[in-house]
Amino acid sequence: MKSLNNDISKVGYPILGVALVNYVLDATKGLVDGKKVVIVGHGGEYTKSLVENEAEIAWQHQQLGTGHAIMQTAPMLKGVEGTTLILCGDTPLLTKESLTKLVEYHNKHELDLTVLTATPKDPHGYGRIVRDQHNHVKAIVEQ
Repeated sequence: MKSLNNDISKVGYPILGVALVNYVLDATKGLVDGKKVVIVGHGGEYTKSLVENEAEIAWQHQQLGTGHAIMQTAPMLKGVEGTTLILCGDTPLLTKESLTKLVEYHNKHELDLTVLTATPKDPHGYGRIVRDQHNHVKAIVEQ
């Protein structure tokens, strides 16, 4: 998504008057009772203004990928125990019901890592989940 307004982050764009990132935070209400951290980068001040009353802020000053973004939360989460949900701020259709099922499945099977995936009709432009012969996630590859 390329914005014509450099002051607004992608996750800050509104749908029906609500920023994309706020839909994601709303989906975690009642499900996440611990610390919430939002990673901000490009357009970060704007994103911060949208979420700072609901979450702590971790800054990713250089956009070096999703893994690097997650690494920015390490100091804030050091010593915190429990399940960690890592969600993209630009997924406004993610529902509390889907997240609840994901966490229940993860806990029931005592898994180390659980990845929620989808299979779009036209996958062009999306990253890919590469699986092994047992249907386990082997890699995540960007197009």
